[in-house]
Amino acid sequence: AQVENILPSIEAAFVNVGSDKMGFLHAQDVAGKGALQDKLKPKQKIVVQVVKEPTGHKGPRVTTEISLPGRFLVLMPNEVGVNVSKKITSAKERARLKSVVNLLKPVGVGVIVRTEAEGQTEAEIQEDLEILLEKWNNIITSAESLTPPNLLYRDQDLLYRVIRECCNEDTQEIIVDTGFALNRVQNILQTWHMNKNINVTLYKGSEPLLVAMDIHKEIKAALSMKVNLPSGGYLFIQNTEALTVIDVNSGKFISSATQDE
Repeated sequence: AQVENILPSIEAAFVNVGSDKMGFLHAQDVAGKGALQDKLKPKQKIVVQVVKEPTGHKGPRVTTEISLPGRFLVLMPNEVGVNVSKKITSAKERARLKSVVNLLKPVGVGVIVRTEAEGQTEAEIQEDLEILLEKWNNIITSAESLTPPNLLYRDQDLLYRVIRECCNEDTQEIIVDTGFALNRVQNILQTWHMNKNINVTLYKGSEPLLVAMDIHKEIKAALSMKVNLPSGGYLFIQNTEALTVIDVNSGKFISSATQDE
């Protein structure tokens, strides 16, 4: 992106990301110490990552603190150190993962070890790290040669992301509705050595897959303002320009001893 104007009064800069609305870059999201105008100059070329999509008349929120998610790791090129997901509770496993990643990673980059890394071999983790480092090197190389604003990297397609985020040892079946998706899923699972335990099925019914599996009802329920909870309570969720309001109501739930419960 290219820095357009710097506004010390709101501790933010507006950067041209190539869309009709300027990207909003807050001082907290710019690496380095000191005042914002010392860290950025108008017309400066900087690499930013979109962290929030445009809403209403506001442009996208961007950051210079880049993070690239992989299967087992998240690469933070502008950070230092290794952090392990809190969901990995075994102290022994946390220590093992931390030492493995510390040995493998280059100096001067940060890494977050994801929950999925639990129990993985050093070779698997190394492969994931190498893929992420190669992506980052490609981004840096492109950034040097291209004129801003320009797209340097886009995360993988939805199919890939769903498998990366949702597939684990407990997954038994993946159902897809096109031949292309079938091949793509099989290739991804094979690359990640997960193809032995998971059945990939091609759905051939007449009505759309999301309707046949009642997923469309789930999506509709997830997007509605009122969300019923299994306990009998319910939530009201409303989006405004400034924030999202969530109102928690006890509803039919009256058996609890405390409000928190």
